[in-house]
Amino acid sequence: PGDTTVLHHIIAFSYGADGMNEFEIPSKLSLYSTGEAKFKTIKIVNSKELPSRKLYFKEEFTIELTLDVVQSIENVIVNLFILNVHGEKIVTFSSGMNFKPRDFNSGKYTLSLNMNQILMPGEYSICIAISYFQTGSAIDFIESVYPFEIDRMSTDGKIEYPWVTVNGYVYPSSLIKVNRLNEN
Repeated sequence: PGDTTVLHHIIAFSYGADGMNEFEIPSKLSLYSTGEAKFKTIKIVNSKELPSRKLYFKEEFTIELTLDVVQSIENVIVNLFILNVHGEKIVTFSSGMNFKPRDFNSGKYTLSLNMNQILMPGEYSICIAISYFQTGSAIDFIESVYPFEIDRMSTDGKIEYPWVTVNGYVYPSSLIKVNRLNEN
């Protein structure tokens, strides 16, 4: 990542790191903004339906945002990215099935993402963007905000990530199948 990515990731970890409730996003965190729409707040809700920045390994959680659309916009897409500690995008989510764009009339909106990917233990933050679908031009783009952590221990305390080194960022849903060969 470039110097600006690392800088904005450091900024994200300094903004809103003191508290677990809904975080009001400062305007200065927008790298690009046309003023047509602005992300206003963000929070993570854990499996107990409480705001949290520290989650357990394999815990289900939801990311909730508010968006203020100042003037109607058409043919746009909202993207949310999970960033690793280096500011690299490791998982991408979109507001439209198969990246299908949508329209927003002026007004306030809530957006929520039920996280269906299991993150490995570590520190993360979130990148959010609303952009015009055809050109990719950003309406509001926040490179890194709302730091959070995935603990090594599971919610029930029965599973702990076993190694000091974390291998990868997303816990696989597939397993290696092992079959013994018959020896003749």
